[in-house]
Amino acid sequence: MVELFRNEAACLRANSLDIDAECLVISFAPWSGRPTLDAPGWAEKLCESQQWPALHIRSADDDWYQSDGAQAAVDRAAGIARRYARVVTYGSSMGGYAALNFANDLGAGIAFAVAPQFSIDRAKVGFETRWAAEAAGTAFVRDRVAAISPRVRPVLVYDPWFAADARHIERIAAHCEPVRVRLPLMGHDGVGGRILKPMLAAAREGDWARMRADAVARFRRERKHTAAYYLQLAERVRSLSPQARLELLRRAHAIEPTHVGVALKRSTLLLSCGLAMEALSVQEQALDHASPAFIAVLHSHRAQALAALGRDGEALAAARRAREAAPRHPYFAHHLAQLLGQAEAWAEALQHQRAAVALHRDQPVYLQQLARLERAAAAAAEPPRSPEPPPRMPQPSLDPDRARLGEAAAGVPEAERAQLLAQACAVEPSYSGAAARLSSALLARGYWDDALVVQDRALERIADTPLLLSHRAHALDRLGRPQAALAAIGRAVALAPDNAYFRHQYAGLLLAAGDAREAEREQRAALERAPAQAGYREQLRRIQQRLAAAD
Repeated sequence: MVELFRNEAACLRANSLDIDAECLVISFAPWSGRPTLDAPGWAEKLCESQQWPALHIRSADDDWYQSDGAQAAVDRAAGIARRYARVVTYGSSMGGYAALNFANDLGAGIAFAVAPQFSIDRAKVGFETRWAAEAAGTAFVRDRVAAISPRVRPVLVYDPWFAADARHIERIAAHCEPVRVRLPLMGHDGVGGRILKPMLAAAREGDWARMRADAVARFRRERKHTAAYYLQLAERVRSLSPQARLELLRRAHAIEPTHVGVALKRSTLLLSCGLAMEALSVQEQALDHASPAFIAVLHSHRAQALAALGRDGEALAAARRAREAAPRHPYFAHHLAQLLGQAEAWAEALQHQRAAVALHRDQPVYLQQLARLERAAAAAAEPPRSPEPPPRMPQPSLDPDRARLGEAAAGVPEAERAQLLAQACAVEPSYSGAAARLSSALLARGYWDDALVVQDRALERIADTPLLLSHRAHALDRLGRPQAALAAIGRAVALAPDNAYFRHQYAGLLLAAGDAREAEREQRAALERAPAQAGYREQLRRIQQRLAAAD
């Protein structure tokens, strides 16, 4: 491997240029989260092992190759490409976009693009939010997929069921006649080398028809033996219960234990089910082998799990590491500011929240949290005018983790309830953690009706989330609707039978409804799963006293 060119924005490396061959492959690296010019190029090892003449272009930023430096690398590659009878451009995601975008410059006959974008410029693709931070910091001066030459044959590999990617394919197809290679349940991450290697070999021969036929046939044969297949099933089939989706993810993990996408999805589901300790284990295992691109999001997940376990100091440290790992990503600044606000570190919270807003000015959630932090900081700076009565506190919980969560949420100002309600129900509807936190806060203040609205709206979008069903049971019980409360907690137990707290809560509601025998069974099941919980033993003692009195 020889480096031919480097500037501050991009580099160009080459392999096997001395091999007598008719075709040159020119690859573009994908988005990485933490780009570096020293990392290997896309398909670099493959091309070198096969002795396929190839050039590999990398960008120093995740800027979709819009810099002057990237264009200089492309120009240098174009000079070399003119020596070859055939040129194939190749890349995935951001790299797939570049394979299309620079195909004209490089004289490509085939532009081989896996899950590419038409653009990420929000002015052109308002639906695209996955790379909003990168788009906000990029000047799109070379965004020209729409001008692709009819002499170029785009070969587009994508998942037709992955809506965001499919919309980009339609935009691309409006300006050319692509060869569509539809691989359902491939997801955005694409397929492995067992499919891409023979596709690239066929592309080098100019045989796009074989590229498609072989890929589709091989994918159908092999997809059920891949982690990506079970990951996509878990993500797409929303009618499945969380436990069924977790089982699919366990299968995916067994096939490919180092698949970070699987770990992240498992973590998200476990957090939504209230299984923070198990989520923490998944996250820490993934951190042992994750590439730099995933470090920030894994630490962010760790912060969520640690906060749910009441380990606030560790949660704050994990959020800081996420922020440091991806300083240009607005969500990690927003998340850190949220935890700092809960710790009443107002100055630092405002610093990070303002950074989040600067990185993504169009995100209403970031603006809303900034306004709340500014109000809270101003209120904290004012001397108290007169003593205020203590806030109405919730009934003490027998579960220590829930008690800590209630205490942390008890400071929600009444004036902000409407804004918080709108945020939980309208923003990030697929993230149950936000709704669960707001629900906890409202329950802690005794706002049973408001909590029920949050829970019901969230459950409309993320049905069968055990933690939200548990919250719903609590609200319904306080509103004097015991049968509905029993139905909600019964469903939570059915979905998460190994969660000790849900069984403990179920036993308490059964006892209140007069079914002491069934309450005893559920309470014993809770104690089997969490034998160290003194509160669980105390509730079992009360149930047994009730049974003794009845006899």
